[in-house]
Amino acid sequence: METDEAPPEAMTEVALEDPKPVFKVERRALKTFRILFYDPDVTSTPGEVPWNNFLHALTSVGLAAEKLYGSVWQFSPYTLEANGSIHFHEPHPHNKVPFVIARRHGRRLYRTYGWTGEQFVLDK
Repeated sequence: METDEAPPEAMTEVALEDPKPVFKVERRALKTFRILFYDPDVTSTPGEVPWNNFLHALTSVGLAAEKLYGSVWQFSPYTLEANGSIHFHEPHPHNKVPFVIARRHGRRLYRTYGWTGEQFVLDK
């Protein structure tokens, strides 16, 4: 009985994925991304993220921000080779994203775009 499967020795070659992009960002955006994404090498104490800094960070890496309704914002890629948009709620009545919610936003960015903290570096 013949099959169309390749012999095991021919299947040893693994397709390499494209390397993840590195985003060169200014200090303000880098501080925001360091709060959003866990990095054991960064020893600074994480804290809250001012909403304006969150907007600035995401737009600085190629996402367009659009306020939809109420506190909902939509972020869509316009210069990135990425698919899909993501929604976040603007915090209220305070204008800062609490640390726990910021980390949740980071996990959602990872699931949507595959971003990790190592991809963000200071633009000198």
